[in-house]
This record gives sequence, structure tokens and C-alpha cells, in this order.
Amino acid sequence: MAVLIIGIFLTMSALLFYRYLDQFNDFLLWLEKYQSSAFILRFLREYGFIFPIIPLIIVIYIWFVSSGTWVEWVSPTRYYANLARGFQLGQLHIPTQPDPLLAELMNPYDPSSRVGIDVLPDMSYYNGRYYLYWGPVPALILLVIGSVHGGRVGDLQLVFGFMSGIFLAQFFILVYIWDRFFFEHPKWILGLSIFLTGVVGPVAFMLNNYRGARIYEAAISGGQFFFMGGLFIVFTLLSRETSRLHLLLAGTFFALAIGTRFLLLIPISVVTAMVGFWILRSNDNPFQKGLSLLSFASPLLFCAASLGWYNWARFGSITEFGLYYQMAGFYIQEVHQDLFKPIYIMQNVYNYLLNPFRFEAQFPFFIVENGSNEAVFHTYPLPELYTSQQITGLLYTAPFIVFSIIPMLTLFSTRLEKFSSLAHTNMEDAYSYSWITITVGAVFLSAFGFLMTFFWAAMRYMEDFVPSLMILSVIGFWQGYQILANRPALRKSFIFVGLALAIVSIVVSNLVAISINDLRFLFAGKL
Repeated sequence: MAVLIIGIFLTMSALLFYRYLDQFNDFLLWLEKYQSSAFILRFLREYGFIFPIIPLIIVIYIWFVSSGTWVEWVSPTRYYANLARGFQLGQLHIPTQPDPLLAELMNPYDPSSRVGIDVLPDMSYYNGRYYLYWGPVPALILLVIGSVHGGRVGDLQLVFGFMSGIFLAQFFILVYIWDRFFFEHPKWILGLSIFLTGVVGPVAFMLNNYRGARIYEAAISGGQFFFMGGLFIVFTLLSRETSRLHLLLAGTFFALAIGTRFLLLIPISVVTAMVGFWILRSNDNPFQKGLSLLSFASPLLFCAASLGWYNWARFGSITEFGLYYQMAGFYIQEVHQDLFKPIYIMQNVYNYLLNPFRFEAQFPFFIVENGSNEAVFHTYPLPELYTSQQITGLLYTAPFIVFSIIPMLTLFSTRLEKFSSLAHTNMEDAYSYSWITITVGAVFLSAFGFLMTFFWAAMRYMEDFVPSLMILSVIGFWQGYQILANRPALRKSFIFVGLALAIVSIVVSNLVAISINDLRFLFAGKL
């Protein structure tokens, strides 16, 4: 059924495009009358052909988020909506009252001491109240939505909105990079790359993991949406005079990202350093440079002050988000110092990149398995605390990521000069391209590296680094095609390998995601 619907969508899109081609051209001619619309006009002429990809991806997202039913959007959790309701009541905790028996315990954080007492999972419990240890920004957004929408928005609906937003941000980032550096390539490569970015990696898992508590995916996708939005604004700054308004907007997006998922402070620090370097390198006078730096940093400083107050008002500490007081399935306070450690790196690298799926002879064929909790190298001890959930390594679900190595390698080789001579008109453009690839690469490495030190491996955490990794991979694919311009035989082989890896990535990523919710999809005649 899903394949049929996608086929109908593509056919209808093509028919509508050719049916209304004359009207579209008339619209472009009308725009030509207005000088201010020059950019929009050029953008529509050059890239109008890829816009049908956006609704197609959204249709695919709807199918996954509803587990193939199209209409059933039942959210297992409404944690952010509960927090928004608490904000409406003028309080920082959620309105749900904990069991009074918890207050009578000597240590309610030890699961063995609260046997028989119902608690809300993964909530922070402090002074007889429930708090969220996730950032408050999505709840603040729901305050605005609540003034228009009468019902309570579930975390599932937030995941759908944020994942759609991530795709749109990646869409515009890739179009911008293509338009500036790769516009001479065949345009079908751009269309394929955008579609690939929208459906590969943990995307379908994030939308389809119905069995999970959706608050996890909501926090991760929300933070990544704001982060990718800020990254797009930063990139567009490279092609214009330094705009303090755009710097302020980029800083605001990054502040919202931190206010949603605090762990994004690490990649945002990387981007901040790169933006600061770009500003200091500009030809502005010292005063203007100072104003530009302040424009970018002021939202981040405001965010730091606000989160510090938020934490102090709840837990009496500006650095405590509530994780220490989490009502987890294990005694988290006892192992609080062991949650992030370098000893987990090798095990996580294996699980996130190499943990295989299980193959079966019936649909969906590729079945997600739990990650390995046994040390991949017996020469070092893996702490018993280490845990992994269902996860399939990226080299199985998204082998297209192998192209991500090309941009980083060319930064340190003479091929960069060759690439620049083919695609750029001046050294400033070459420098901008290098700045973008270094920034995206550093963002990926910082997010990935930090996550590798965490004691818990789960597929949803991939969304912290895969969006930037996919952008880097697509850039690598385009750059590889550019480098082989004078070697047509190798270029054809390169394209063939790229198409093969793209198809494998699309198929495996989505079938693995379907295998998680096979009961929800009801295979008997409904697929």
C-alpha cells in the first residue's frame, strides 16, 4: 500500500507539473516585474523541480508516524503538554501529584525501596513534585499552541513537527551549498541527495518507535531542529555582508536548541568558535566586530542565565537539570559519576556503526536487534552499567555515509586546489567552502564523540549527529563527482557506487524501522 501511494503521488506530481507548466511560467513572468523578487524568481527557475520532494517526504513521515494507518496518531506520552499546563498554572513542576508514599521513603531514588509504588517513569522527583529533566523550550512552544489548539498536543505530534522541520532545514542547507559550489552538476543528483537525506538513518525510527516513550524522541528531534535551523542561517551569512540581525537570529536558534537539549552545547560551542573566527577575520573595524560577536552571543548568554535560574528555582543548583533526581529503573545517584566515561567509547563505536541486523525471509526482512552489552575487546573491562537497546549500525542502515570522508580528506590534500579551480571563481569562495566542510565535520565529530562516552546506546541518539553526518556525506558525494570531472570512466563508476549505496541506505533504514513496530503495521493485507 505504501509503495502504491508513493507511486500515485509521484505520478500526480508529474501530471500536475506539466498540466500547469504554462501557469507556472506566467507566474514567473509576473514576478519579473518586481525587482525585489529577483532572488525568488531565480530560485524558482533553478530549483522549482525539487519542491515536490517536500510533500513526498511529509507523506512518508505521516505514514510512519501513524504506523501505516494514516489516521491513528496516538501518543504514549504527553510530558511536554503536562509541563506546559504547569507553566500555565504558574509553576515549574508538572501538575501530576506523586504518590504520597514516596515522601515517606528514606531514599525514593533507589528502585528497591519503592517497590509497589507507582511512579511516572523518567521523571525527576524533588521535594514531593515531578519535574522534567529535558529542556523547557518545547513546553513553552505548546503554551503558544495551546492558545489556538484546545486539546493537549502529545509528544508524538511534536516529534512529527520537529522531524519535518529538520528535513526542511537540511533541504535549504543542501540547496544553498549546491547553488554556491556545485550548480554545474546534473540536477538529478541534487534531487536524489535531498530525498536521501529525508529518509535515511534514524529518521523512520524516530517517527515509528511507537513502543517507546515519545518524550525522548521529542527532546532529541526538537533540539536538532533548532540546531539545524541555526546552522542554515550561519551558512547563508557567508554569502553576504555580515548582518547583525542574522547573527542574532542564528544565536537565537542555537539558544533554543540548548534550551531543548542541553547536550547540544558541545556542537554549538564548535559552531560558535567557527563563527567567531569568521567575524574576526572579516574586514569590519574592531567596534563592528564587537557588535557582531555580541549579536550572536547575546541569545546564548540569555539562554545560559535563563536555564541557570530555571534549575536554581527547581533544584537549588544552576547546573542541575534534574538527571540526578531521576526516577529511573536503576539507582542513578549511586552511579551518577559513571554515566559518561571514555571506557564506553569502543563499545559504542561498535554498536552505533557495526551492530548488525537479523535477516528473515519474510517482510520486513531486516530486523533490528539489541546492541551488544559484551565487551567487543576482552582486553578491557566493560562496566556492568553499560546498556544498549535496539540498534542497527549505521554502516548497515546508511552505508552512503562512507562519502563523508571525502570532504575531510581533500582539506589536507592537493586535490582541494583542483576542486577549487573547477567549481569556484575566487579564493574567497574556496575559503567559504572549506569553512563549511570544517564546520559540518567538526559538528558531527563533537556530537558523535561525546555520545560515544555515554553508558546507554540507543538508536534515537543517532539523531544527535546523523543530520550533520548526512550533510557531510552528500557534500562528499558531490565533491567526489567534481574531482573526477576529467576521468569519465571513473566518474561513471563513482555514480554507480553512489546510487547503489543510496538505494541500500533507503531500503534498509526504513525496513529496519518497520521491524520495530511490526505489530502496529498489521502486515496481513494492510501494507
